[in-house]
Amino acid sequence: MVHFGRAGELRAELKGPYGSVAIRAVEVTLREDAWRGAVSPWSQTVEVPGAGTTSKIDLQPDPDLLEQMRSLGMALAAVNDGGLVTVLAFGARPEADMTLQATVTEVQR
Repeated sequence: MVHFGRAGELRAELKGPYGSVAIRAVEVTLREDAWRGAVSPWSQTVEVPGAGTTSKIDLQPDPDLLEQMRSLGMALAAVNDGGLVTVLAFGARPEADMTLQATVTEVQR
């Protein structure tokens, strides 16, 4: 089942023989002036709509942003520590604001 929610949020629930998985697509903005650290990896705490303590966050830059990141030698990763989401930038320090899609998947533990 797929639902389109507020502000372009997309939600899907996948059901199978071993249970179901809830997935939401949301938009995340990374501000250039919010990166912290003196060396790579740079970090910034971000608000991810609908992220809970057991959510897995996957970042999906669009093709243009992905090419920019590749040319700069930069990679991004998201870490969820009990509901506090931190994005890490490896390699070059981001020098512009970035808006990208993220998927939020609820993980059963």
